[in-house]
Amino acid sequence: MQKQDCPLCEEPATFSSNVDDYGKLKKFTCLNCTKFIITDSAEAKLKDFSQTEKDQYSEKAKAAPEGQILFIFVPDLHQPGVLNREVLRGEYRPQ
Repeated sequence: MQKQDCPLCEEPATFSSNVDDYGKLKKFTCLNCTKFIITDSAEAKLKDFSQTEKDQYSEKAKAAPEGQILFIFVPDLHQPGVLNREVLRGEYRPQ
């Protein structure tokens, strides 16, 4: 586990990344936000978000159904159902 401030609440947190994903995904564990996974591109975009916007993802991470984890990523604008203004998306996925 490596240490880094949580990209959602900026409190101390730990993260792990898998060699198989070439460092593009981080699985965070934060005392405030619980657990979530974020892509490197989503983490970079979060830096421009207000704290209120980040708090929405934090609350969504805390509300994850049992056995699931919040996955935060930059959606492919060419996929059906993705809005042109949608910069980030958070959806639950199996742990």
